[in-house]
Amino acid sequence: MILEHPVFATDRASWDIVLVGTDYDSVVANRILDEGRSKGLALSPTSRPGRPTVRVFVRRWREILDENRSRLRLVTENLEHDPSLEDCLRLTQEQYAELLPVGLQPIVDA
Repeated sequence: MILEHPVFATDRASWDIVLVGTDYDSVVANRILDEGRSKGLALSPTSRPGRPTVRVFVRRWREILDENRSRLRLVTENLEHDPSLEDCLRLTQEQYAELLPVGLQPIVDA
């Protein structure tokens, strides 16, 4: 075990172990669903001098996939913005006016 192995015997190290499965039983569910705990935290022994900090998380694949689908959806929606060439040129003129020649007009294909 990490807490007892001499190679890891330092209080400057910390370990987060994540156990991922399709499901877990009621004992694990009761432990990880306590209020005030990090999501999925099942075990967090008290730190002692000379031993690393260890936390064990238990997660379901379904939860991990659902969380990341939400993140992917957010990124995808934000990337779907498609400004026109005129919008890009206007923004460039506004942001970098001091670097551009005076009177530069946007070039727009008709």
